Amino acid sequence: MYIKRNGIIEASLSYGLLEAFNDVLAFVNHRFCVRHLYGNIRRARFSGFSLRNALWAAAKSTTVKFFHDRMLEQEK
Repeated sequence: MYIKRNGIIEASLSYGLLEAFNDVLAFVNHRFCVRHLYGNIRRARFSGFSLRNALWAAAKSTTVKFFHDRMLEQEK
């Protein structure tokens, strides 16, 4: 794990890291790298052009409502 100059924390193995962030840095904005999330989804044997596009549409959301709308579309 290391901290970049712009304050971004990167970790290759994040065992317990999410829980620690939620406890210690509860009010700090944190995000996941969508490219890595998509890689995990593909390794779990879920793939497809529509899934990839839907994931990126949700990732590009500028509001919480837009994000939830994109995620609800995936349940259909």
